[in-house]
Amino acid sequence: MWGHNERGHNVTRPKATGSETTESMVALRSTHEENPDDGENDEEAKAENTATTSSDKTERPLVPGKGITDTRWVGRASTLHRFSKRHVLKATSDTMKDVMKNSIDGNARAVASGYLTTIRSPSFLLLQTAFKKVLSAVNTVSEYLQKKCIDIGAAMQEIAMLKTESRRLRSDTHWKASIEEAETPAATIDVNLRAAIVEKDETTRERKKPRRIDGNPASQVRLKYTDTMKMQHFYPAMDKIISKLDERFPLFLGDFKYLQPANFDSTGAEAIRSLAQRHSLDCDRTATQWRLFSHVEEVRSKTALVDICSTVPERYSELRRLYQIC
Repeated sequence: MWGHNERGHNVTRPKATGSETTESMVALRSTHEENPDDGENDEEAKAENTATTSSDKTERPLVPGKGITDTRWVGRASTLHRFSKRHVLKATSDTMKDVMKNSIDGNARAVASGYLTTIRSPSFLLLQTAFKKVLSAVNTVSEYLQKKCIDIGAAMQEIAMLKTESRRLRSDTHWKASIEEAETPAATIDVNLRAAIVEKDETTRERKKPRRIDGNPASQVRLKYTDTMKMQHFYPAMDKIISKLDERFPLFLGDFKYLQPANFDSTGAEAIRSLAQRHSLDCDRTATQWRLFSHVEEVRSKTALVDICSTVPERYSELRRLYQIC
């Protein structure tokens, strides 16, 4: 992941994915700020930087460059959130230009040039803006699910709301709003987004329809650049998110809420039987054990499933198995 130039500066290698590219650009920016190549103007640059950032310190925190790469949702969402801020995008663009102009390392200049081209491209600006709300919603629910003790019923409600929100964002309405919203960060780095999109439309080659659809060789179709981005990148990613939510969080998981003391009531008996049947346990014995166990007073004050499971009598093997599965 990391290389070193002759002056000992860390240089981030280009990444294959958009999120990793964003993280690497931010890291390169921070590294360059810590170790500027132009040594002759170090004192002047430091003085100017101090004067510029002292008044903005509370509003514009420095972007961390170390440890920013994280495969968790919170890492991706946090990176995108910070990079979508106009002053961060502008500072990153300026740093890339400075590296290209002043770095004595040819590899660093090439990497910076590639990143600058990326962040100025209409596709990057559009998709970054479109996915900002998506990842923010996913991250909010993900943070709740990672708490040590959660209410399973409330967790399933959070997931249901996330599914609804994801389907709402997978729409022409959100995509069109994202196009307009992306004009603001684009202008921050001197990119006329509308003009860039028009240029893409004008230079896009018309494509013939597949022969299985239309045998006429003269038939051609041209999609707008924004429609192409929507159908080739945004919609497939949203479909993947929605399908994964349905796959990983099926509705029957909500039945596990009846294993928590707050939901020990007679209405949960059928849900317990359903869980027992799904996991090849004796339905009647499991439901009976659950009803008896629900009367244990010392369990009422417990919230962690691990703690509750430890209090289930050894002879209640089916019920203990359900807790272990949960």
